[in-house]
Order: sequence, then C-alpha cells, then structure tokens
Amino acid sequence: MRYLQSNLVAFILIITTSAFAQTDIIEDSTNVSPPEKKIGRQVHASNIYEACRRYFTKSFNNREMIARQSICNGFFFGVGSTLLVLQHQHGADTGMCLPKDLSTTDVARVFLNLHRLYGSKLDNVPPTDALYMGLRKTYPCPELNEDVISIPATP
Repeated sequence: MRYLQSNLVAFILIITTSAFAQTDIIEDSTNVSPPEKKIGRQVHASNIYEACRRYFTKSFNNREMIARQSICNGFFFGVGSTLLVLQHQHGADTGMCLPKDLSTTDVARVFLNLHRLYGSKLDNVPPTDALYMGLRKTYPCPELNEDVISIPATP
C-alpha cells in the first residue's frame, strides 16, 4: 500500500509540474516579439552577370572560378527547370513557349545576351525577373491568329 501511495504522489507531482512548465512556455512564447527584420544586400541581374560573364570561356580553372561556375549553373538550371516543369508538366501559362529540351547552357546564353543588350538598365532588376524577360523574348509563344482559325457556324 505504501508503495502505491508513493507512486501516486510521484505521478501527481509529475503531471502538475509538467502542466505548470507548459503554461510557462506558452506564456513566454506569446510575449516574444518578432525578430528584427534585417535586409541584406540584394542581388541584382548585374551581380549575376558579373559572376557568370565568362560562362562560355574555359577560365574556370581555379577555386574562385569553379565556385562562380557552380553559382551560375545553379541559377540558370534552377530558373530554367522550374519554368519547364511549370509549363510542360503542370500546364501553367508562363508567358513563353520553352522547348522541352531547353538546357542550362541555353538559359545562360539568353541571360548573358540580355545583359549585353540592356547593360546598366538591369542594374536594379532582380536576376530572376531579368532572366524571365529574356526567356519571354527568346521563346515567345505563337499568337493565335483569329483569321486563320475557322469556327464552324451553328446551323
């Protein structure tokens, strides 16, 4: 009997202690203010261009240049493959008609050519926006010509 009483007391202490501890945690979490927002330096199209402008040269021969090539491959592959998946697997209207065999090299070429054309006008443009604009210009969808499409008249 004494054994049963001591276990019962221990059980009640454990339950009440954990209940109070949970209440303290809940009260502490509701009084926490959100962390201060810190905005770091934003990346612009010109930054990606500077890192990737030698993408088609064979100058990726040291540690820094290999790191740059990895950044470029990741950026071009990430944006290009995301748009391809959205367009071809999910039927999303991306505003462009990308070929199914679009490669990372194709995407890199579009981005680098776009920057060569517009230069400093892209200095404050986010790189994904610039690439999206370049892909839309390079791979436009054929417009439907209503004169060519004949709609049968209803009898």
